[in-house]
Amino acid sequence: MKCWECELETEVIHHHHVVPRSRGGTKTVPLCEPCHSKAHHKEKNMTISKLSREAMEKLRKEGRWPGRSPYGFKVVNGYLEKDDNWNHIIEAFKLRSQGARWAAVCDKLDGMSRQGARKLLDRYGDLDGFIHFTNTNLRKASKE
Repeated sequence: MKCWECELETEVIHHHHVVPRSRGGTKTVPLCEPCHSKAHHKEKNMTISKLSREAMEKLRKEGRWPGRSPYGFKVVNGYLEKDDNWNHIIEAFKLRSQGARWAAVCDKLDGMSRQGARKLLDRYGDLDGFIHFTNTNLRKASKE
């Protein structure tokens, strides 16, 4: 394919959004890698990290989840929803509060490693923290 800017014939082509997707753009032009890099020059306020931050902030303002879903949740049409593992997390918190060993907690979390289970539960602090995260971040469909 041919680069739109320098007309170089190349196998590796990038489809550059003239107006960034995070800013509502839909049209693309084919660019070779060097030309695509120039299009995202820092002084033009078009770095990939800046555009990614803008896109994530836009999703947050819309009430949508801006990334990969945490364990116990899934992303459906951009919104966070509970998945089958959500109840396992509730049970894991209850087991830990009752003094259960980590092996029992890991079994409840589908054989997750001890390190993974600790990291998961530490993320929310306690059952109340997990419930708060859930209530704060789940789709607000019931209010719409």
